[in-house]
Amino acid sequence: MYSVYDQNVILTPEAEAVLALSIAERAEKGLCACALNLNNSTSRLIVSAQMDRLYKNAGVPWRTVDNYEESKPWLEARIEEARKAKGKN
Repeated sequence: MYSVYDQNVILTPEAEAVLALSIAERAEKGLCACALNLNNSTSRLIVSAQMDRLYKNAGVPWRTVDNYEESKPWLEARIEEARKAKGKN
């Protein structure tokens, strides 16, 4: 998954709990990696720490990227790893 974060997004504890459930549900349905573009965020370090906690707790690899083109090869490699781990080509 590739996502661009808005400028003024910092998760409240309640929003973080909801997102944690959402990430866990998506991971169960096949989410195998997430690339986040935080370039527009005014609170990049805080958002990065929140995302790190959420995605690590869900066991989903993630990283920050500057654009979609940068994310694509990394995401494709994670998808291929997930397919091989499930025995699919």
